[in-house]
Amino acid sequence: MEEVCSEVRKLTEDTNLKPNNKRNDEENKADRETENDRPQASQTETEETEKLDSPQQQPDQQPEQQPDQQPDQQPDQQSESEQSESQTETTDGRPSKAFKTEEERVNLVLLGMTGTGKSATGNTILRNKHFTSRPSSNPVTTECKAVEREICGTAVRVIDTPDIFDDEISDEVRREHVKRCKDLCQSEPCVYLLVMQVGRFTDGERDIMTKLERAVGRGVHKQTIILFTCGEELQRAEMTLEDFLDSCQPDLKRIIEKCNNRCVLFENRDTDSDQVETLMQTVREMPPITRGHDHSRCILM
Repeated sequence: MEEVCSEVRKLTEDTNLKPNNKRNDEENKADRETENDRPQASQTETEETEKLDSPQQQPDQQPEQQPDQQPDQQPDQQSESEQSESQTETTDGRPSKAFKTEEERVNLVLLGMTGTGKSATGNTILRNKHFTSRPSSNPVTTECKAVEREICGTAVRVIDTPDIFDDEISDEVRREHVKRCKDLCQSEPCVYLLVMQVGRFTDGERDIMTKLERAVGRGVHKQTIILFTCGEELQRAEMTLEDFLDSCQPDLKRIIEKCNNRCVLFENRDTDSDQVETLMQTVREMPPITRGHDHSRCILM
């Protein structure tokens, strides 16, 4: 009897243990699945977080590049502009950076005998004292000199020259002056301003056009303007330029007519800009101007 009871208790205990073990196994399996799912969820959240963060970085990069580029470009542009303005004028004949192309510039070559006022006329055109001018019985200008400036909207190189018509200077000195003037003219168009003084027509000026043609070429008269100085003397005499031209000597009339009656009057003591504008208007109304290097190499003796 006791053996039977012992077997019954043993069976009862085994029966009670199996459900508990099975339940424990199921709970352990569920726990393991939960633990396996947790890293996956964390990794998924990490990937989603990176996707959300990545578009936010692009807007941050663009603003940083734009401000860095703009300040670097602006100073360069300003420095080029300042450099151009600082090199608008030059006195050694080198090209000025203010004038970008040769087609934009014209040479105004001041020619004439000593004492006619070439240098003073150049200063009047430039509206500044670039050339030495003073009363003297001897030549004041002993070498060619050029100054560049924009005048009445036109890029101009004004070239002051010594008296190349003087018969007393040697041929060697004359050739040096002519060569220097040719170098200053470079390849731009040339307009020759033959400077003469009102009320004074010397024997040396009677054949000045012949000398000029021998120096430059037979067609030089097509590029020449007669510029009379000391216009204040006509005012004192209550005369106009037309009155003076009508009453001038026949030899002077022939010179004027050969230059197609292109004449302007200057008062170098007057700072009025109208006379300079009249000169530039006369230059614009001239026929197409031959470039210096095509026209007998500018001035050649």
